[in-house]
Amino acid sequence: MTYKSAVQQLFRKAPKKRGILSELPNGWVYLQKNGFVYDTWSDAQRAHHQQMLENRQKERYLQEMTDRFLSYKIQDLQKDGYDMYEIEDILYNMLNENADDEYDSTSDYDSEDSYDSF
Repeated sequence: MTYKSAVQQLFRKAPKKRGILSELPNGWVYLQKNGFVYDTWSDAQRAHHQQMLENRQKERYLQEMTDRFLSYKIQDLQKDGYDMYEIEDILYNMLNENADDEYDSTSDYDSEDSYDSF
């Protein structure tokens, strides 16, 4: 083998695959008239997409439950005679109560009294 033919063999283009799947972009689906479905996704891509759809559905359900809870709570507080400013304050304090507890729970370690027990 000569040097020229070896170099030409290195830079030779790979033959193109024939078939409809090789022509489709990644993620597309090909439906045949006889009912066969071909897609170009790998199993990992398909699993990732399925997980994304499940997460979106869970987020929608969570948003729906949160909206329902807030609307029922507002109705109950209005029945008890609170006005909208008081209701907003009550809901704000109720929803941010856990966030304040997280910061307060670490403050008892900072006191010097906790070091006296050693």
